[in-house]
Amino acid sequence: MTLALPEVAVRQQLLERLASDAPALYAAFNSAELTTAGRRNLLRFLSSAFGGSERYAAVLRNQEAIARSLKLFESSEYLTEILARHPEEIDTLAEIQSTPPKLISGKLFELPSSFKQEMLNAETVKQDDFGSGDPVFGYVANSTAAHGEKIALLRRHFRHRMFASGARDFAELRPIYSSLAETTAAAEDAITAAFRIAGAPRGLAVLALGRLGSREFDLLSDADLLGFLERRGLHCADVRPQAVDEWTAFVKKKGEGLLANEVDSWMTGVNQNVEGKQVRIVARYSGTAPEYRERADGVAAGGYREMVLA
Repeated sequence: MTLALPEVAVRQQLLERLASDAPALYAAFNSAELTTAGRRNLLRFLSSAFGGSERYAAVLRNQEAIARSLKLFESSEYLTEILARHPEEIDTLAEIQSTPPKLISGKLFELPSSFKQEMLNAETVKQDDFGSGDPVFGYVANSTAAHGEKIALLRRHFRHRMFASGARDFAELRPIYSSLAETTAAAEDAITAAFRIAGAPRGLAVLALGRLGSREFDLLSDADLLGFLERRGLHCADVRPQAVDEWTAFVKKKGEGLLANEVDSWMTGVNQNVEGKQVRIVARYSGTAPEYRERADGVAAGGYREMVLA
């Protein structure tokens, strides 16, 4: 990493201050175990925090927690970016390291009874007063602040929860299902609060927003496949041509009789403005979720015989 002269001076000043004020963090920065990428990310974060007295005080207050989070700086540009832009999240690192890990079942859609009860309690709150299972989101949604301020607070708290979840992944090396459940809960709470802020009527559904939380079946089934490969020391899975043909035939069968597949639209792969996009195709699965799940579970139960594993 090549630094301009002013940057070299700032870095030197920063390291001298750390050596004096935060010896644990100074030692972590100079650790032989820290890679070049990790050191670069850590330096970027520290430089950002060095720009203000409150930020620097937070670094000193949580220096040991930061030093224990080197894996985060090694592996995640995304989490480093959040810390660099919002150093107040430093306190989150200490918070998650002092909280016992919460484990979720390693099976699809099978959660511990305690977690199920928490979800039921949260649903009761949502149904009764359209609040949120998260007290902060609930406060934001029901406060008398201006609309713009509510939205800003909602975004800030959602960012906080997503950062905490990502940082906890590195701190605990927890099961992926715990991580997916936590990010999904954060998304659901944020959507509920946003509904309340917008004054949305009861019963309004949110569709086609993409992967807000990630407890979706398709992603979890992908996680199952990755776990299957890892346990057997395998690294590659390629679908057999026959399985592709069988799945294609199944999808076409489920789309028969649907009006959506009988008109020219993006849903049938037609775009009159693009050459070669004038012929209808079956572009999506139109069957039921239980049928999709049953088929995918059958593939997993059969040891992924539809794939070439290596």
